[in-house]
Amino acid sequence: MTDNSEKLATLFNPWELTATLGAAVMEGAWVVLLYQAMGPATASDPTWMPFVFFLTVMGVAGVAAREMNRMRMTKGFERGALAGIFVGAYLAGANLLLQQAAAPALDPFASSLSGLGELTGLIPGEFWLVLALLWVVYRGYVFGRQGVGRFAVFNFFRLGIVMFFVYGLLSLVGGQDLSGMGMAGISGFSIFLCATLMALTAARVSFLGRVRGGRRNPFTREWVGSISGAVLATVGTGLTIALLVIGRLQALILFVVGIFVTLSFAPLLFLLGLFMDVPIPEMEAVPPPEGMVQEPTGFGPDLLEQADQQVRALPDNMRGTVYLVGIVLSVVLFLVALWVITKTVQRMVKNPDVEYIAKRGDLVELLRREAGQQLRQPRDWLAGRLQGRQRVQAAARIRQIYADLLDLCAGLDIPRPDSQTPLEFLRTVQGELPAVRAELGTITNAYLKVRYGELPETREEVLAVETAWEQVRRAGEAHQPLVRARQRDTSAEKKSSARGLA
Repeated sequence: MTDNSEKLATLFNPWELTATLGAAVMEGAWVVLLYQAMGPATASDPTWMPFVFFLTVMGVAGVAAREMNRMRMTKGFERGALAGIFVGAYLAGANLLLQQAAAPALDPFASSLSGLGELTGLIPGEFWLVLALLWVVYRGYVFGRQGVGRFAVFNFFRLGIVMFFVYGLLSLVGGQDLSGMGMAGISGFSIFLCATLMALTAARVSFLGRVRGGRRNPFTREWVGSISGAVLATVGTGLTIALLVIGRLQALILFVVGIFVTLSFAPLLFLLGLFMDVPIPEMEAVPPPEGMVQEPTGFGPDLLEQADQQVRALPDNMRGTVYLVGIVLSVVLFLVALWVITKTVQRMVKNPDVEYIAKRGDLVELLRREAGQQLRQPRDWLAGRLQGRQRVQAAARIRQIYADLLDLCAGLDIPRPDSQTPLEFLRTVQGELPAVRAELGTITNAYLKVRYGELPETREEVLAVETAWEQVRRAGEAHQPLVRARQRDTSAEKKSSARGLA
């Protein structure tokens, strides 16, 4: 009974499953919000129906991907299975989620689109359902094949924040009911935050349990209850505060956005006004007939008008504060721009190449050099950030490979004790798998470097570790029949000795 439970714990890690479920809920939170914001055809009557449906499809795709990976299915078979899951999900979703809504008029001379909401409503609901299902099936496949780690959860969190920002823009620009969409966004964002915290915690606990070689972090009610209580208390407090200030905060945000738009376009509007005020008698305009005058519409005027209405709705004692905040932000932006210009001029004065070009009087060459340098600065900064991020991801990959090595060793009946260091455990594993002694040393040494803060420098280091892991994995799979035979002999000896004692 104990052997079966240990094998089940090796194949089924509850903390890893919790992290995967949390990541799936994170993805489903923003997918459902964006799906329902795409028009009347995608707005389901039970709001929870798309959430449950997309999570179910993601789970089916994940389980199928995991089993196909375990059985070493070919790529063609995997693609066919995923295509079948997608087709079945589409047929079910078309009956459960799509609503029969009247399409708006398409003749531009008969009617005009008043906002982004009508523009998205022109697209059939089947198109948005296909996009959502493609993403959900793909995410389920990734979860089933690769699992979920700490860095993966961080990447899902960044993507979710961007998608919630897109949802906010759709709510603001689409001309839809801001109060209803705002409450839906708050609920979805709260679920997203809860799932993020649970996924991060579970991924961290799972990683520590595997790397440190012990089952020291059991999946018990005490652990799960304490983590869930902390998550719900944190997100619940934030949600309560948000509900208390959401009305005033929305008005303040709209007003600040309106101030920035006005300050950005004020000089241009002033210059245009100077030219428009010049009298031109030869081109006197003919007044249009009555009933043909249309009020100017568009995103800019609508946003400014809405911001002005929101500010007028504020109390009198708050309007002065809002104006003061706008003025302070404008002054700060002006000072930052002045500081950037000053630093640029100082750097140009100290640059010997610029001084040489200035003495020659070649202004075009001077501007070309300076423009090239200004364009290279963001590129160099971005390249440095990407290189640092790639090194961090490479270190995470090495840690994951070492954790997989510990799982393999546990399946070979040589688990790493808590008291053993990685180097001490290396000698034990090399004695069990002598054919891959060098590869085991490569994996262990790379893990020790990462463990003590040294990041990989090149991609070749990670490729060497991955190649070594593939050879170790094959050797371990080939060694498993011998381990099973040894376990059977040991159990037979125990039974015979027990019978002799009886």
